[in-house]
Amino acid sequence: MDAIDPVLLEVVRSRLQAVVDEGAVAIERTAVSPVVSESKDFSTNLLTPSGDLLVGGGRVEYKWPGARNLVRATLARHGATIAPGDVFAANDPHNGGGNHPQDIEVCRPVHVDGVLIGWVAASAHVIDVGGMTFGSWAPDATECFQEAVRFPPVRLLRADEEQIDVWSLILNNVRLPQLVEMDVRGLIAGCNVAAGKLL
Repeated sequence: MDAIDPVLLEVVRSRLQAVVDEGAVAIERTAVSPVVSESKDFSTNLLTPSGDLLVGGGRVEYKWPGARNLVRATLARHGATIAPGDVFAANDPHNGGGNHPQDIEVCRPVHVDGVLIGWVAASAHVIDVGGMTFGSWAPDATECFQEAVRFPPVRLLRADEEQIDVWSLILNNVRLPQLVEMDVRGLIAGCNVAAGKLL
């Protein structure tokens, strides 16, 4: 095996870090709820085609493993149908989501000449995802169905075209749909910026 040039390795590592950091800045500038825009409860990531974490960014490092969870669950659920311009989202911690249902995870595959070369992902704690209490904090819940609406990896965009039925289903089940929608759109913007910089 050839020796790895440490200077080249650091240049590549630094460049990949800059990609996720620029995605994080896009989220911070486009999200509207105070949970995301003020308290910075979000992250960005680059992953391999199989979903291994390469680089994490944003302010909340413990969100990074959620991106791996989302990409692997998306691959398992959507597999061969994944195409350029698709964007997926999930919030079910047991099926593609992050640490809890309030963490919505978004990912976008990155293709070059039709070949999947990696994924960009972003996550944020949104202000409400339904359930029995505002903010979806439900310590009195006796089952997960009372805590929040939970969704496995679903397509928000197919080939860059919004899937209005999926958006409507999610936003119809939250108390502040305008804020949640704009924060999810902020995550998509972060993924778009990171994907563009990666390419």
